[in-house]
Amino acid sequence: MYRSKNELTLKTNQLPKTLLNRDTFDLSNKAYKSIIIEAERFDHNLTLYYGMISGECEDEIEYLRKVKRFNHEVSNMDVEHLNDLFFGEPFNKKKLYATIKKVNDNLDKIRQIPKDKRHYE
Repeated sequence: MYRSKNELTLKTNQLPKTLLNRDTFDLSNKAYKSIIIEAERFDHNLTLYYGMISGECEDEIEYLRKVKRFNHEVSNMDVEHLNDLFFGEPFNKKKLYATIKKVNDNLDKIRQIPKDKRHYE
């Protein structure tokens, strides 16, 4: 996963406008580390979902809200839907819930940081 816009090899003028919205590049360093990296420690598939959510958001505040909602939905999924979420790949349910709890705790900490005090790449 690219962390710096300079690492991208695609030219933005070749991308559809819908892909030029918010991306994980636009997250504060704290949000990126606390959500994306935390998810990656558990499973890359979870990271993909958090990344896709960022593309749907206008700003970090909306992103944090949507991640919280997504976490709530995942926490209430039955085993069949969880298996679909992870594309049928094996996963540890207890570790998934622990990761979601950690991300939710991190969300609360990020919200306490004023927007102008957050650091960006």
